[in-house]
This record gives sequence, C-alpha cells and structure tokens, in this order.
Amino acid sequence: MEPLFVEELSLIEADGELDYDAWEAVYARVSDQVELIAPDGRPVTDFLPHISGQDAWFRWSDVPLEEQ
Repeated sequence: MEPLFVEELSLIEADGELDYDAWEAVYARVSDQVELIAPDGRPVTDFLPHISGQDAWFRWSDVPLEEQ
C-alpha cells in the first residue's frame, strides 16, 4: 500500500495543475483496499486518506464526496 500513498501524495503536491485522471486512478486503488470505520462502527461513505511517512490525515463524509 505504501507506494500508492506515495504516488497519491506526489500527485496532489506536484507543481502545476493536478492530474485528476491519474489521481482518481490511484485513489480508486486505495479505496478498494482501505475502509474507514466511524466511531459508531459503520463504514463511512467516502473518505480521502493521505499518508506521508509516519503522518496520516484524512477527510471523511457520510455523503459521497462527488455529491458535495
């Protein structure tokens, strides 16, 4: 999984405009393999995880992100 997170982070931190197609391809591979569970025990609807070395951060939603 680490190579996927490295690639995802390099895409969003790159100079210039984000290559959304490349980012979405990497994000799809990550989201197929990772599940985020809410404090009440339910899987969250959508989330954006980022990992860099020992640091991790994410954004999550009960509504699919493309609907926001």
